[in-house]
Amino acid sequence: MWNNVTNDSNYHEYNLGNGVIKSGRIACGYYETSIDILNALPKNVKIQMNYNKHSKKMKLQLSNGATLKLSDQLSENLGFVAGEVLGENVVRDATYAIESPFIADPNVDLYLLYIYTDINQPEMVGGVLALCFAS
Repeated sequence: MWNNVTNDSNYHEYNLGNGVIKSGRIACGYYETSIDILNALPKNVKIQMNYNKHSKKMKLQLSNGATLKLSDQLSENLGFVAGEVLGENVVRDATYAIESPFIADPNVDLYLLYIYTDINQPEMVGGVLALCFAS
């Protein structure tokens, strides 16, 4: 299996709104579901994230001026816009809820497709002539 969370895509930063900034990285590897990615992120009372299995979107609740910044790929995996600081406009002493604009899909950034075949001569496949690959 390919890794959908790599060294350059596993960064997170929590600003808890009181001058405390916590940052870190989740373990690299293949996360099968969005819930697996959520479970890998550290928990905090001021920043709560839930997955809605019906809409397949993330819901983020931030309180007391807290913000969350994720690496671009991690944001996309969780259904948020890449590069966006979540909760930037949260007012102190208030709770702010954000729903991801896109569905959470941990495989959103897997671009490679390997095709294994035993075609040894050109063949018609779905109305297209499939040529042999050089070996």
